[in-house]
Amino acid sequence: MAPARTAAQLKEYNRKRDFKKTAEPEGAIYSKKSKRLEFVVQKHEASHLHYDIRLEVDGVMKSWACPKGPSFDTSVKRLAVQVEDHPTSYNSFEGKIPHGQYGGGTVMVWDMGYYTVDDLGKGEDPEKKMREGLEKGKLAFTFHGKKLRGSFTLVRTRIAPGSSKPQWLLIKHRDDEADPSYDPVADEAVSAKTKRTMSEIETEGDVYGEKPKTKSKAKAKTSVASKKKIASSSEKEVYLKPRDRDRQTEVIRESIKAKRGIGRSTKNAISTALKPMLVHKTPELLEGTEYVYEQKLDGVRLIAYTDGDKWTVISRLGNDKSAQFPEIGESLKKLSKRAGGPIILDGEVIAIDKKGLPLGFQELQGRIHLDDREAVQAEIKATPVDFYIFDVLLVGEVSLLDEKMIDRREVLEKLFAKGKYPHLKINPIEKSAKKMKARAIKGDWEGLIIKDIHSPYLPGVRTKNWLKWKMVKREELIICGWTAPRGTRKHIGSLLLGYYS
Repeated sequence: MAPARTAAQLKEYNRKRDFKKTAEPEGAIYSKKSKRLEFVVQKHEASHLHYDIRLEVDGVMKSWACPKGPSFDTSVKRLAVQVEDHPTSYNSFEGKIPHGQYGGGTVMVWDMGYYTVDDLGKGEDPEKKMREGLEKGKLAFTFHGKKLRGSFTLVRTRIAPGSSKPQWLLIKHRDDEADPSYDPVADEAVSAKTKRTMSEIETEGDVYGEKPKTKSKAKAKTSVASKKKIASSSEKEVYLKPRDRDRQTEVIRESIKAKRGIGRSTKNAISTALKPMLVHKTPELLEGTEYVYEQKLDGVRLIAYTDGDKWTVISRLGNDKSAQFPEIGESLKKLSKRAGGPIILDGEVIAIDKKGLPLGFQELQGRIHLDDREAVQAEIKATPVDFYIFDVLLVGEVSLLDEKMIDRREVLEKLFAKGKYPHLKINPIEKSAKKMKARAIKGDWEGLIIKDIHSPYLPGVRTKNWLKWKMVKREELIICGWTAPRGTRKHIGSLLLGYYS
C-alpha cells in the first residue's frame, strides 16, 4: 500500500500544469490494480527532444529526463536528470501538450511494461528496496518491456550548479540482452501503444481522450476511428503500413535515379540513406524449410552505395563511414562497373584476424570514430577489416526491396560469381539448422541469424521474418563443499565445485 506522503509527492506535478488547457491527467491517487511495478518511457519533443523514464514506486512514477535515451551498450553512460514525480495515470498519456504550457510539445509512449528489482531477497519488499536505492543513489532493476529488456542501473552523481535536480547516469548491465550494435533510440521510431510516429501523433493528437470541448464532431469521429484501428492492430504485425512501404520504396527509387548522395557531401548522403532491416531475438533455434541460417556477426552495420567511381557507406545512425573504411571502396566501385550501374548493399564491416576470420566488435572501437587520415591508415594495418555482405537492395535501376529474400540472395551471388573483390565477402548461408548450429559450436560463434526465405526487405523495420538466436554456454557442476570465511567475509569463504570430465 502506498505511503500517506504520496499525495504530497504530486503537488509539484499539479502546480506546474493548468489542466484546463492541457490534456495531461491530473495528479490523483489510484488504487493499484496489479502487483507488478509499471514502467513507461515517453519520447518527449519539447524545447529539446528527450526520453522520460518513469518507474513506479509507492503509487507514483519516479521520473528522469534522459536527453539521449537508453542504450544497450554496457560501455555507454546516459545522463538522466531526476524531475518531479508523475501520477501512474500519466503512463497512458500520448498526445500534444499545448505550446506555452509546461513541457509543451509532442509526447509518445515509446515503451511500456513492468520492471523487477534486481538482487531481491526472499520475501523482501521491492518498493522498500527502491526507496532505499533512491536514498543511497543507486538503483538496479530489470525492464520487461516491448523495446527495453534486461538489467539496468541508475546511479546518482551530483546536482548541477544552479539546479535543484539531481543528476543520475543510466547504464546497461552486462547480460544476454546487452548488445552494443543495437541502438533502440535510432531503431525504434513508433509508439509502443499506438504504432504511431511522432509526426502522426502531432497531427492526430491524443486519440485516447483529449478534452471533448476542444474537438469538433468531425475530429471526434476521427479519434473513434483511430481507436478502432489501433485496437484491431496485431502485436505480431511487423510490416510497414502499405502506404508507408510504397512511399519509402518510391523515395529510394527516385533518389537512386537522381544519383544523389553517392560520392558527394555527407549531408546529401544522409538524405538518401536507407535504414537497415532489423531483427527480433528468439530464445529457440527455429527449424524449417522456410528458413536459412547465417553467422551472427559482431561488427558495424553499413548500407553501401556505389555507382561507377562513386561510393559511400552509411551507418544505422546515418553517419558516413567511408573515411573510416577506405579499403573497401575500390572493390565496391569495381562491382558497380561490372554490374553496369548503381548498387545498394546491406552488410557489416568486421575486424579480421591473420587467418581472415571474424573478430569481435571491440576490435573496431579504436577505428570507427577516427577522422584523421594518417590515423586511419595506421589502423588499416593494425586492424584489417572485411565487408561481409548479406543482402542486395538495388541493381541498376531495379529496386529489389519487394523481392523475396531468397531471390535477392540469388542476385547477390550472381554479382560475385565472376571476379575478385578484396575486402568484400558474402556471408554464407545454410539451409540446415543442425549443420549451422554445429558450425557455430565449433567456431565459438556468438549465434545465428535466421531468415524467412519469403521475406521482402523492410527498411528500418524490426521484423520477426529475421531473427537473432544467441548461443548460451552452459556447464553442469556439482557443489562438493565450502571453505570457512576469512577476513571481512561472512558465512562462506568459497565453494568447491566438481566437474565431470
